[in-house]
Amino acid sequence: MSTAAVRTIRKEIKDLYINIQSLQEKDKACGNGNGIIIIAESSTGCIFAGSSLGKKGKSNSPVNKWSKSDSFGQNELYFELHVLSFLFNCYSDTPSLFNVTRPQHLSGLELVRDMCNGNLEGATVGSSEITLTPGKIKGGNHVADTRTAGSVGLLMQISLPCALFAQGPSELCLKGGTNAEMAPQIDYTLKVFKPIVERFGVQFDCDLKMRGYYPKGGGEVVLKVNPVKELSPINMTERGNITKIYGRAFVAGVLPFKIFLHYIIYVSIFESTGCIFAGSSLGKKGVYADKVGIEAAEMLLRNIRHNGCVDEFLQDQLIIFMALANGTSRMRTGPITLHTQTAIHMAEQLTNAKFVIRKAEDEHGNNDTYIIECQGVGATNPSL
Repeated sequence: MSTAAVRTIRKEIKDLYINIQSLQEKDKACGNGNGIIIIAESSTGCIFAGSSLGKKGKSNSPVNKWSKSDSFGQNELYFELHVLSFLFNCYSDTPSLFNVTRPQHLSGLELVRDMCNGNLEGATVGSSEITLTPGKIKGGNHVADTRTAGSVGLLMQISLPCALFAQGPSELCLKGGTNAEMAPQIDYTLKVFKPIVERFGVQFDCDLKMRGYYPKGGGEVVLKVNPVKELSPINMTERGNITKIYGRAFVAGVLPFKIFLHYIIYVSIFESTGCIFAGSSLGKKGVYADKVGIEAAEMLLRNIRHNGCVDEFLQDQLIIFMALANGTSRMRTGPITLHTQTAIHMAEQLTNAKFVIRKAEDEHGNNDTYIIECQGVGATNPSL
C-alpha cells in the first residue's frame, strides 16, 4: 500500500471528525451503546473491516467439546459443520477455558435444532458437551432470542448455511446484541460479509429492525434467505486499487452530542476490484474520539498492508462456504488466524473438502500474504 494511500485514509478520517453529525437512533436502539467501524473495498470485490465496542467489562464466549452424531446425510453434513464452525468462533478471553456458557450459543443451537427438526441433548448454559442429531432442514419462520446482548451476528453465522439448503425460503427473527465485543458487528455483516458471501450465489436480505447493546440487548434483525441448489466457488486473488473512502458515525440512546463526538466513527475504503476493507471501534468511558478513531484506522491499515483480499475477521467466516461449493475456491489473505485454522480443520473432518494454504509468491505478495485454496464437495439441495 502506497504512502499516498495511507495519507488519503488518514485525511478522510480527520475530515470525518470535522464534519461529523449526530445520528441518534432512538427508534433503532436499546440501551446505550456506541462504536466505530471502518470499511475498505477494492475493485475486485475484496472487503476488509475492523471494529471495536465499548462497554463495562468483557464477556467470555468459551467453547468446550462437541459430540457429533455417528452418521451424516447430505443435509446433516453441512448442518453439523456450521454448528461446529459457530461454536469454535465463540472463543474466550481466557483460551484455557472451553465451555459452552453463553446464551447466544444456546440460542443458536436451539435455532438450528428447530430448523432441521433435530434432537439436542446437553445444551444448557455452562454445559461442556453437546449432542445434536439433525433431521432434514426445513424453511419457514423461526425466532432466536438470546434475551441478553448475546450476538445476533453469531446467530446468523450458524443459521445461514442451514437456511441455504432448506426445503424452502426461511425468515429468521434474531434478537440480542447487534453491536457487541468479541463478535461480528451488524454493520460488518451488512457492509462486508454480505456482499462477499453473495459471490457464492447466496441470496439473503438482512433488515436491521433495532440495534441492541450491552448490557440490555434488545436488538432485532430479520433475515430472509432463499435456498440454493448449490454454491458456486469464488476466486478472490486480485486486490486492485483504492477508489473510494467513506465513513459513518452512530450513537445509541440519547447520549448528548458532546459525548457522541468523543465516541463514534465509521470509515470504509472501496478498491477498484470490489474488495472492501473496514475498520471500526467503539468508544469507552474516558477515551477521547481521536484515540477511538486511531484504533479503528490502525485495524483497517493492518489488514490493508498484508495485500490480501479479505481481512482477519472474514477469513474464517468464508471457510464453510468454500467447503460446500461446487468447485475450487481461492482467496488471498493476510496471516492465517487461529479461527481460520480451526474452521478448516472442522470442514475437512466433516465434509471431505480439501484445503491447501500456500504463500503468495507474486509481485504484490509479502511475508504475510497467503492463498487459501479449497476443493469444495459440491453439496446439493435435494429439495431443488
